[in-house]
Amino acid sequence: MMKKLILPLLAAALALLLAACGNTDSQAGNSAPDPAEDPPSSSQDASAPEEGGEEPAAHEDEFAVEACQAEDTDRTDWFNLTLKVRNLTGGTVDRVSIQYQVLDANGDVLDDNQAGVNRLDAGQGAWTDTSTVQCAFSEMASVKITGYSVAEQIEGKPNQYTALYGYDFSQPILIAKEDISLAG
Repeated sequence: MMKKLILPLLAAALALLLAACGNTDSQAGNSAPDPAEDPPSSSQDASAPEEGGEEPAAHEDEFAVEACQAEDTDRTDWFNLTLKVRNLTGGTVDRVSIQYQVLDANGDVLDDNQAGVNRLDAGQGAWTDTSTVQCAFSEMASVKITGYSVAEQIEGKPNQYTALYGYDFSQPILIAKEDISLAG
């Protein structure tokens, strides 16, 4: 008897959920970017096929990570990291955040993290803000740069941003420990 009641309730809940998801575009209002001007607002993997089996159009990476700098600390459980990012787009971005993983010698992930930089003009390169990595510097073997996201500043609210879109890098960038400069 209980099984006969649960199935219709689950079906009704799923129908309500699908109906609610279908109305997201009408609720977005003017805050959503114009798709003709900006890339899609969701994170995408360029190698994943879209519905219907067609390959998505490949995107060009809009940012490059040119260098990585670490600051070893006296602590054994964390260190600081910054990345030098170059804007390859034709315009200014209010904020870009770079997603990365810190790997050990076996390729295991020690920490998932991100670092960002504000106001990056077209062609400009700049160092990100410092991010704290939650492992010892001595345990790290490399940094794997996996993706990026772009945000715009909320009008009238300094240091507050709203996400526009994000992508995985077309090819993850692997920076070996010996290629990471030490600050200080």
